[in-house]
Amino acid sequence: MSDAVVLAQRRARALAVHRRISELVPDSDVQMSLRRRNTLRVGGSADIFCVVKTEEHLLRLGEIVEDEGIPVSVLGLGSNLIIPDEGVEGVVIRLSDDLAQVKFDGEDCGSLTPDGSEWCVEIGGGAVNAHVVRSLLERDLVGAEFLALVPGTMGAAVAMNAGTKWGETSQLLLAAKVLTPDGVERWMDVDALAMKYRRCTLPAKGLVTAVRLRVHKGDAADATERIRAEKAFRERTQPYKLATFGSVFRNPPGDYAGRLVEAAGMKGARRGGAVISNLHANWIVNEGNALADEVLALMAESRRRVYKQFGIWLVPEVKLLGGSISQALDAIESTLKARP
Repeated sequence: MSDAVVLAQRRARALAVHRRISELVPDSDVQMSLRRRNTLRVGGSADIFCVVKTEEHLLRLGEIVEDEGIPVSVLGLGSNLIIPDEGVEGVVIRLSDDLAQVKFDGEDCGSLTPDGSEWCVEIGGGAVNAHVVRSLLERDLVGAEFLALVPGTMGAAVAMNAGTKWGETSQLLLAAKVLTPDGVERWMDVDALAMKYRRCTLPAKGLVTAVRLRVHKGDAADATERIRAEKAFRERTQPYKLATFGSVFRNPPGDYAGRLVEAAGMKGARRGGAVISNLHANWIVNEGNALADEVLALMAESRRRVYKQFGIWLVPEVKLLGGSISQALDAIESTLKARP
């Protein structure tokens, strides 16, 4: 069966499934371009795209997806990921409204100490990190400032254990609410998630719908100034405001991915509209019309050269929405090895 026939069948099925979904989620569409919904500005369309605003709708949508046997992915602000050129199969959802709130009081959140020095805050998985930090600082709650430097949403921050030199999500996380493909939603303690550097062990195809963080009272003015200074530093040393998804590879123990990629001669390397930044070699920039495959080709070549020169196998930090970044890179690397 040709690729064209497979694609036509996929689109026809998406239309049928969308008829069911649209009755539940009005803010949905088929063949929605995702190119403007990711910070790298690459990629194709989602078979079905939905903005889900309530927990009830999310659970009912999960029932439809399970009944239809189609994959589901969550898209936040679109950082730290690549959208494939061929698009994303199944349903892509964006959590919003009720699923993006910050709650300071409730049955299982609020002050953790008699003097109010420590707090548990419950945050929707669709909440934007920078907005969360701003809400915390308005109440003189500190400890999560590093999240202001991580573009994206809280659900994604947990899923990848996002962090900076100031800290990482696992250090604040008390628990995460996870929705599994069977439609079951449950809270998982941080220990059950076995979080490590840029990794979180979620149940297979589990989606983070809410989180609980531990923060404490502190000097909000000082925290705000540190965030401002760090943003200014990043703008000088990283292509922070260009079309990019952020760091390409995780830093290996005792070294830096950017240093290794630069030492392997890949700084400034280009494939089509994609280029490894001359400002920081662990960043790839879309200079206008890059394809996802061109970005992946740069990643594969960088990893191959670093391994050949230093014997270090770089692990991707970026994800491939709806697929496996490792499998995509392995496929490209197999063609590189086959070259004379």
